[in-house]
Amino acid sequence: MTCQETRSYISAYLDSELSSTTLHAISQHLEGCESCRDRFAAESEIEAALKERLSSLHPEEEALFDKAWTGAAQQLRTRRIQEVVGVAAPIAAILILGILLPWTHELDLAAEVAAHHARYLGNETELTLFTTDAGEVVQFFDSRFPFPINLNVSEESSTVIDGARLCFLKSAPTAMVALRVDQIPVTFFAFESQDLRKFPETGKRLREGNVHCSVGEYEFFARKQGNVALALVGEIAPEQLERVGTKIFAGEGSLK
Repeated sequence: MTCQETRSYISAYLDSELSSTTLHAISQHLEGCESCRDRFAAESEIEAALKERLSSLHPEEEALFDKAWTGAAQQLRTRRIQEVVGVAAPIAAILILGILLPWTHELDLAAEVAAHHARYLGNETELTLFTTDAGEVVQFFDSRFPFPINLNVSEESSTVIDGARLCFLKSAPTAMVALRVDQIPVTFFAFESQDLRKFPETGKRLREGNVHCSVGEYEFFARKQGNVALALVGEIAPEQLERVGTKIFAGEGSLK
């Protein structure tokens, strides 16, 4: 079997789709051809790395990525790319990621609060209330929501309040509180849980428990508590964001 013939079977070889006769012929060729061994090894590493990355996807996103992965693999393993263009393994990996990126999907509520957080950090939106006092935040939102906004933030805590404002997440009135956790900006959001119908993906996942995911450069954490949906977003470690959220989100149907 020639190098050209051997390399035409890379995709089927990696997917274990070859007959025993063809597999034996390829194995014999690889034993004596360093160039083909390197090509097969590089392709295998690319596929393994991508599959590991995709393994963390939520189940409802897997079908979408499977479709993207199949299309990307087929394109990268065509004879034209391998022999005419001569794409090296690192470039091939970049091309696969480039094909997959348009298929990436961010959780609906996570994307929405991340956008508000980014606009606040970029000074595109301003706080209405500037305070470090949790009591003033409670008073500010008292007449605006049918539930209390009581933040569990003590003076000795590493979490500090910077201020608050009323915002709208897909037209849902939402309490937005700017915080700093170890001096890193984090934004807190609270709205009536009935408005989760505007965020069906998050609503579905919250029925199973707390939700935690990455959204762009930020981490996102949310939970449903009584009649309130709560969320935090910021550029801090996932476990730290969850600890902060768990501490702040105390009480049933309220924050205290």
